[in-house]
Amino acid sequence: TFNDNANYSFSSAVALDNSHCSLTSAVGRLNFRDTTTAYNTSAVADISTYQENSYFATQHDTEAKERRLRKAHEIIEHHLTKEAIDPFNSELCRAFLTKLDFPGSDDSCANYKIVQTPLPKIANTRTLSLPDGVQFNIDKEVGRGSYGSVYKATDANTGNVVALKFQKPPNTWEIYICDQVSEARTFFYFYFLNSLILFSIKKLQVLKRVKSSNILPGLMDISVAIIAPNASIIATEFSPFGSLLDINNKIRQATTKVMHESLVMHFSAQICNIINHLHINKIIHADIKPDNFLLMRIPSTDYHYPSLRLIDFGCAIDMTLFPEPDTTKFRKVIQTDGFTCIEMQEGRPWS
Repeated sequence: TFNDNANYSFSSAVALDNSHCSLTSAVGRLNFRDTTTAYNTSAVADISTYQENSYFATQHDTEAKERRLRKAHEIIEHHLTKEAIDPFNSELCRAFLTKLDFPGSDDSCANYKIVQTPLPKIANTRTLSLPDGVQFNIDKEVGRGSYGSVYKATDANTGNVVALKFQKPPNTWEIYICDQVSEARTFFYFYFLNSLILFSIKKLQVLKRVKSSNILPGLMDISVAIIAPNASIIATEFSPFGSLLDINNKIRQATTKVMHESLVMHFSAQICNIINHLHINKIIHADIKPDNFLLMRIPSTDYHYPSLRLIDFGCAIDMTLFPEPDTTKFRKVIQTDGFTCIEMQEGRPWS
């Protein structure tokens, strides 16, 4: 998960009255304290729907690109004519990306960069210098999985603390899904001052599918994404509080009680709202669980946007890529301990 080694003191939560405590008082008694104690790193996703394809081998060869595109159409047709479609199939996902021409080498305004040289290993460096002046100061590794690692780092250009997700081979599919949710683009503003032409640069979000600006803080936002032949790097806003699973575990450890019902209702409403917006826009996250929701700010009824953020879109499904997005159903079963959906458990089709 994209979070620091966060620790919380919930000792005062013992005094919570389950029948009279409001959300405000429940949150008020949660004393957040950032420490460097160890935590479980197994939450980094071990499932990737993408393996390195031939984009870098064909991008400058027109005939090879055409052959690759024809092959992609054949693969898509083969998979979509099956009685049981597997939306997580890596071959199918690669073919979808090829059909969509993603990544696109001519899309200079996209929120991702394509580099021709392999990305360096992060483990042996404290400063990560990347093409186009992108530089990160690495603090520490905060998570590791089969396909890569997550690091706490500082963007040297902005000073923002970020979570760097390094994956090998590159996880272009996750970048594509996040790009579909919303896209950050750079705009140049020119103005005059004392007969001199000056300009400023602003990075704004261009809404693609999710149109509600109030819900976007609840969805994974990529500030920098780099796709290379050997790996990919995704930079997102860092959570100082940890995941919903971290918070729940700390409450249990400190109080031997479960999370207060007012907080449960507050978080549940946010989770349902976030997922509903994705489904309305034909995107299925497909890996909903507590450690994929980060707490980005202290919960408050004063906010008009979520305090939780949904991350890890590596298994997400874009339903618009299927012939009948409103009626297509799947039967693929994914075994996630404790979080396999009821349809999968009972062998029923799901969508």
